[in-house]
Amino acid sequence: EGAMNKDNEKLKAMSNKVAHVLGHKLHHLSRGQKASLNKALGDVFDRHDGDVSTITDDEIWGAWQVMQAVYPDDVVELLEHYHATR
Repeated sequence: EGAMNKDNEKLKAMSNKVAHVLGHKLHHLSRGQKASLNKALGDVFDRHDGDVSTITDDEIWGAWQVMQAVYPDDVVELLEHYHATR
């Protein structure tokens, strides 16, 4: 049980850090973008064994750029427009 609380603390610290670095950018993500970003951030988190204090802002931006490469905003808008008009 103790380990689980520790993990929750770490995940909370991670999401606080991500929110601090990416801020308002996080509010307008599609489902696919969110999933992709979470996966990229999860990879960063794992690389640091969950020690959020050693994760740099650059690494978080790196995860953001990985997601943007997979799900650029214009593609997402196209897809959402396409689904909305069907």
